[in-house]
Amino acid sequence: VDPNVLYVDNGQFLTSAGAAAALDMCLHMIRNDHGSAVAAHAARMSVMPLEREGGQAQFIIHDQPPVPSGTTMEPLLAWLEENAERELTLEDIAAHAGMSTRTLNRRFRDQTGT
Repeated sequence: VDPNVLYVDNGQFLTSAGAAAALDMCLHMIRNDHGSAVAAHAARMSVMPLEREGGQAQFIIHDQPPVPSGTTMEPLLAWLEENAERELTLEDIAAHAGMSTRTLNRRFRDQTGT
């Protein structure tokens, strides 16, 4: 996963994030398989630019989700934010919260909506 590009083509797999990036990737595939003229025609038919290359950075703003206040997850979410640079496993997080991974998953989903 590379959040700084529209799509990734490593020769075996193609991946993209978002609808517009998927269309960019489709035009890339058409260009590779059928040439630039066919890709340009497909772009015109789709009313989209052909020239956005896969290396262009995404313009996505990632808003911080609201921290649910007054829940059992509030202290854990604060701890996670303070320890964001650490490589924490789900087991590490559950142990810090004093609950099983299953309970952590259920409470996290219930209280954060994710």
